[in-house]
Amino acid sequence: MKPFALPAAFIGIAILAVPPAHAEVYSVGAEAGCTHSDLQAAVDTARTAPDGPHRIKLLAGELVLSGDVAVFNPGSNIAIEGGYASCDDASPAEGARTVLRQTSAGDSVMRIGSSPANGRRYITLRRLTLTGGNA
Repeated sequence: MKPFALPAAFIGIAILAVPPAHAEVYSVGAEAGCTHSDLQAAVDTARTAPDGPHRIKLLAGELVLSGDVAVFNPGSNIAIEGGYASCDDASPAEGARTVLRQTSAGDSVMRIGSSPANGRRYITLRRLTLTGGNA
């Protein structure tokens, strides 16, 4: 049987198509398998972790906040995504969302910022409803 060889150009294209393996995934909830019980703690961990992009998974339903979630000067891009049925799930449940509800008077739900010296970073919010905060 004749050995099969792939052209080097094809192998190079295949390697470039693989997503970065260094991104971290954090999850917020009180159940087993969650990495954090508090959204701010997960944001702080992702914000200071190098080599993103990082993802923070939130359980479907409502997450009640007693202060704003602050995302300032992240070291890499961060996606905060709601709608997960379990912290161990790889993807959100079909049609599910997470509501971030602010209960502290005068606080925003979320504050996001970055200094120009930090470089351009993206904070992506998916499958989330933010309510109860002040602008």
